[in-house]
Amino acid sequence: MKANNRFYLVRGLALLAWVAGAAPLSLMAQSKPAGPNAVSVPQADVPRIDLDLGDGTTLLDAVQNILGRFRKAGQDVNIVLKLHGEEVKIPPLSLQRVTAEQAVQAVVLTANPPVKLQGDAELMVIFADAETAAKSKMRVFNVSAFLGKPNGTAEEHKAYQRKVALLNIALEKGMALGAKLNPELQQAQFEVDQETGLLFATGSAGALEIVAEVLSALCDTPRTSEKP
Repeated sequence: MKANNRFYLVRGLALLAWVAGAAPLSLMAQSKPAGPNAVSVPQADVPRIDLDLGDGTTLLDAVQNILGRFRKAGQDVNIVLKLHGEEVKIPPLSLQRVTAEQAVQAVVLTANPPVKLQGDAELMVIFADAETAAKSKMRVFNVSAFLGKPNGTAEEHKAYQRKVALLNIALEKGMALGAKLNPELQQAQFEVDQETGLLFATGSAGALEIVAEVLSALCDTPRTSEKP
């Protein structure tokens, strides 16, 4: 399941946001149009900044940071950010004396999940890597503590069956709500192994994030493994 897509319009430091059904998420910093007598800025005078991004920074946060820093430095930067609901994270970065274009390129190259960049210094467009986003993945969760013993006493077996039913209901409800937000998202498939207490889930990255959230809330259990 994908989260609902949103539009973000950034003019300098001001952020306007609204929900727009299945529309893509966009973010833009608007520069003033150059007049007919505008003089091009020599490359040597292009602003450069030092940029430090901490752990857990999102792509949206990073782009807003870059926009704000370069606006203060006297340069208007145009960036369009087009994603599909999935939160994109940036690892810690420490950049010295970079241009706006170099800062954006560094953010794009280190983004997880991967994103792509098109355009030039005049207009940069960052968008989701559709091939990566659509690629199915697998995650394995240990839910044995929540489910209990499948082959114990009659009461334990009843309790186990009841927990399996609750687990299925919670996951199916999460999938259904996610489908309402974005019908195009590839649904996750899941199966519990009785002997090991492991739940195997396959699907798109967005759908698996929903599975992880449901299990974290219901079972308080961490992910044990992930495979592409």
